Amino acid sequence: MIEPAPSYPDVLRFPEPPAVSFPGFSGQAFAVLKEIKAAPHIDTYRAHKATIKADIKDPFKVFRDYLVVNWVLPNRLPLETERNVFSRLLKNDFGAGGCHHHLWLSFYRTGRKRLRDIQLDFKLRDAGFSVSLYIGDNAPELLKIIRTRMAAVSAVWLPYTQELLARGGWSFHIRPHNGSRDEVMTFTDAIDAMPDELERARGVWWQTRFSEKDIAGQGRDLVRRSLAAVDQLWPLYSEFLSSTD
Repeated sequence: MIEPAPSYPDVLRFPEPPAVSFPGFSGQAFAVLKEIKAAPHIDTYRAHKATIKADIKDPFKVFRDYLVVNWVLPNRLPLETERNVFSRLLKNDFGAGGCHHHLWLSFYRTGRKRLRDIQLDFKLRDAGFSVSLYIGDNAPELLKIIRTRMAAVSAVWLPYTQELLARGGWSFHIRPHNGSRDEVMTFTDAIDAMPDELERARGVWWQTRFSEKDIAGQGRDLVRRSLAAVDQLWPLYSEFLSSTD
């Protein structure tokens, strides 16, 4: 028997008010990430291992749980929410001992892998927090489908991008095919047409950021703002899901 394709709602439902009892990330969490950025090595990680667990990893799991309670479960979304949804601070760099100064979480479709699916990701970084819709070069076949879809129906994705940018606080990014991983084209103003670089891009994403000052110790507000960002990204996300199921 052929299983029916998973369905995703056109419009999301959220509890109002959201169920949240989350103190947020402390100033110490950001201080440690700043130290790792200044000295991105396993020795820095080891020196702060207890703080990383107490102020970064454990609170991030609580944040994840409130996304599940307020977004995934009410909308019955077929997403993986527990196993392998978090990135790692320590780099997989063949024993060189490097360390990232950010930690991120991304749900992905059941039966797929986090790095190889369209990602709605939530990232704690040294300067604050971000929510993004990302399709990158770890999923080349998926990215090719999305690029083709974007080229074929710019009337679908372009208005949503324009609407996000017009809201303020949002940006659209392209990692060009012929550039390094650190080379990124960033758009914060209206886009009238599909950029030529999109045709062979190694990654595309839409992102909003919250500063450390805005969110330190503000757990309830961070959850609310993250849910609002998900709601604003949902038309694009569900459009791309329907193109790749």
